[in-house]
Amino acid sequence: MAGNLKRDYSQVCQDAQQAGLSSHLGVVQQLNLSCDNNPQFQLLEASSEVLDAINSGQKIVFRGDNEDDATLCVGNVTFEVRIAETSNILLLSPDCKWPQQDSASFQENKVELCQVWAVAKSYLELRKCRPRIHRLKKLLQENPFKGDDDKTKNKYTLNDLLDKVQASEDELLAAIKAINACNINGYWRILDENYKEQVFQCIINLVEEKDWDFCKFSLKECCDILEELYPRYIIEHGIKCYGNINEDNCFLDEDKVCRQCAVSILKPAGKFNYEEFLQCWESSVPIGMHTKIEQLKGCALTDTTSKPPVIWLFQVSELSPDPQVRINKLFKVRPKWTLEEIEPYMEDLATSSQSLNTILLKYTRTSTDPVNGVKVYSSKKLA
Repeated sequence: MAGNLKRDYSQVCQDAQQAGLSSHLGVVQQLNLSCDNNPQFQLLEASSEVLDAINSGQKIVFRGDNEDDATLCVGNVTFEVRIAETSNILLLSPDCKWPQQDSASFQENKVELCQVWAVAKSYLELRKCRPRIHRLKKLLQENPFKGDDDKTKNKYTLNDLLDKVQASEDELLAAIKAINACNINGYWRILDENYKEQVFQCIINLVEEKDWDFCKFSLKECCDILEELYPRYIIEHGIKCYGNINEDNCFLDEDKVCRQCAVSILKPAGKFNYEEFLQCWESSVPIGMHTKIEQLKGCALTDTTSKPPVIWLFQVSELSPDPQVRINKLFKVRPKWTLEEIEPYMEDLATSSQSLNTILLKYTRTSTDPVNGVKVYSSKKLA
């Protein structure tokens, strides 16, 4: 019912009977509609994560620049925000009562006014999505840390990054860790590649020179010796990039160290003779560590059909976060991939709502290699 005049209970019952509605006993709520829709209200379909955040007093934040699709971030989850149209009119009222709230008052035969603040034919729909962290690396690459640095421009605190990257705080911190960024004087920085490799080689050379165990050596002793060359926080960060620190005990991970040695060899080389690379790689790693081709998954590709067989650097970290763009890139490099080959280059796109198999089913077609009977993936565009 519309209008600001409160109606009599008996009149409401009479109108209901004339309309063929069953008799009603109890409270009748009369809706008073505003003349115009109130633009300051927007309805949001809240997920359990959003409701929990609101009820516990946490922040929920909309993020995105003018050219971005909007996202809503809360806790450790990011949602894509879309406007959903509905055929039903949605009413926003602070006064509407429900029997579950006060069943006793609903037994009274009376009319109560219920003010409607806004009328909507759409609402904001939330869909879980991957955090859009591709901008993070671009921002940090604007000014990589090279050692002596007095620049004040193009440096970002955590709050600066939260304003620019469409991700929740937990997701952003996880992404910062994944790209091995370092907090320097309150700013998150990535190390210049050459500078980072110099730090890596100094740590490796020192451990070998001192005949320390790569699985357990002293952080203090390592920093005391190398701090004439690099700040202690850089030495610690370098160790964490390729291993771990537990109090004063340092550990270097064999797979990460061998992988970095391979990258150092392949980066300036282009395509490298496969057999020569294996020999060079084995001789470049510290004594006691062992190279395995599995260490290069998502880092390098091989072509054993060429003469001679070759290997080249091809890192997943350099690929687009957009599935279609990435797939197009992969199939330009190689027309057919086995699951074992393509998995390292696609698995980081999988989410709880979209598995790797679902992504591959959407963007690729499968066939069986007539030579060895192995299932291979190829581009749908070639179908």
